[in-house]
Amino acid sequence: MDRLTRRIVNYADLIGPSGQEDRVVTAVRDDLSSLGLGVEVDAFANVVAFLAARDARRPTLQLSAHLDEVGFVVRDVDDAGFLRVHRVGGVHDQVLAGRWLAFLGEKGDVPGVVGVCAKHLSSPDDLRRSVSAEDAFVDIGARDRAHALEMGVEVGTLGVFQASARVHGDRVVGKALDDRVGVAVLVELAERLAGVDLPVNVALLFTAQEEFSVRGGVSAARRVDADVAFCVDIAVATDVPVGGAVQPVALGAGPVLTRFTKGKMNGMIPSPILRRYAAEVAARVGVKLQYSVLSGGLSDGAFTQHEGRGVPTLDVSFPTRYTHSPVETVDLRDVRDLLNWLDAAVRGMRGMPDLRRG
Repeated sequence: MDRLTRRIVNYADLIGPSGQEDRVVTAVRDDLSSLGLGVEVDAFANVVAFLAARDARRPTLQLSAHLDEVGFVVRDVDDAGFLRVHRVGGVHDQVLAGRWLAFLGEKGDVPGVVGVCAKHLSSPDDLRRSVSAEDAFVDIGARDRAHALEMGVEVGTLGVFQASARVHGDRVVGKALDDRVGVAVLVELAERLAGVDLPVNVALLFTAQEEFSVRGGVSAARRVDADVAFCVDIAVATDVPVGGAVQPVALGAGPVLTRFTKGKMNGMIPSPILRRYAAEVAARVGVKLQYSVLSGGLSDGAFTQHEGRGVPTLDVSFPTRYTHSPVETVDLRDVRDLLNWLDAAVRGMRGMPDLRRG
């Protein structure tokens, strides 16, 4: 297993729901500090590191990825000790029943399972119905409510899917690959570029609470005050035999240049000049790109673009199957090509075209 793959696996296995990303923060801070970089962690849990001292004569490039993962928050502990939960982020109801969860209790991690009604007691309609997060009950082995509280689980306790990342050939399967793969790519890029004389100031930004209404990256991007930004996140892979895909995005077919995103809160149509630059870099280094249009989702980049005087921003992505589930799946060939693409894009910014419009 190479260093990049080890990083992906190690980061993915960390528990870090929106609002409690501290374990991931610690791992990323330690890895960046080991490279001799100065690392700032703010009160929101955003992590910022510049690859070199900021030079006011050079433009600043922000490269971002988010630290958090989708999860759950306890909304009730009933008299029998079962937990009721709300989603934190876009957890898919169809993957809930029978899953292991892990809660960040006050006295340590507490495992639990999403209970299911026995088949013997279920009607045909029951068996065809998904268990929603609002209807689910979680069994942590508590005898009653007092026992659950004694275990350190109470209203407001956060949890995530419990699943260990596995490597199968060129594929990695696990929870939180959205966006721990992006985090690993940026830390690996820092390994490559630390100490290199670059044409731009490079700020690495690892954001908190992206899955919870895209919160942390806004304040951090405001402080970085970049001139241009790349946001590294997932692209939804559509190469599965369900879902009525509207565009082809396949594992193993290359990283993704996202052309359009639209969510409930925001969206992004990237700068055509920046998009062409990124595509030209990919062609120059032999990286084959895929293109994506997504309605119903967005990234930190959609909010970064509004900061300062306006920041030309681009979503650069890795295809991911089964998003927001405990079996998210990526292809390492896409991830390595994404890393090489970003490396070349940063080094080549001395010749980057003028991004002014009109």
